[in-house]
Amino acid sequence: MNQFAVEVQRSRIKKYEKKAILLENPDFLIPMNFIELGEKERILYDYSGFTPICGLTHCLTVRDVFDFVEDVIKILRISAEFLIFPERLHLTKETVYVDSMRKKTKLLFLPPEQDVKPLEELLQFINDLQTLYLTKEAMEYAELLKEYICANLALP
Repeated sequence: MNQFAVEVQRSRIKKYEKKAILLENPDFLIPMNFIELGEKERILYDYSGFTPICGLTHCLTVRDVFDFVEDVIKILRISAEFLIFPERLHLTKETVYVDSMRKKTKLLFLPPEQDVKPLEELLQFINDLQTLYLTKEAMEYAELLKEYICANLALP
């Protein structure tokens, strides 16, 4: 099993988010459990079968970039149905996990200190992707994708 734990201030995770995660177990999140430690909260993550995007060692193609961004946009659009609002999702190459065998993407839920703007997070995520090992075509595609997103995508 691949697991790790993070300790945060208890106030960083809202009570309703914790309940929603524990009751609903949203399929788009890395499975997690909570242990209350006074004013702190230990979050235990089990990312078995998944790899953070920053841990991928192969050269990313246009298809990879497209799939990652498409999956993240889908997650941003459905997350509120589970009371996990897009403003509470931090998108980085360290918080987006993939299972390449099953073509599945999940997020590691670790809310930022302050709410974020989903569109800015998405653009920063694409910038993060561009720091990885990409084909020339994938790098060009990522630039075009950012321009398109800025001009056309409406996120909450």
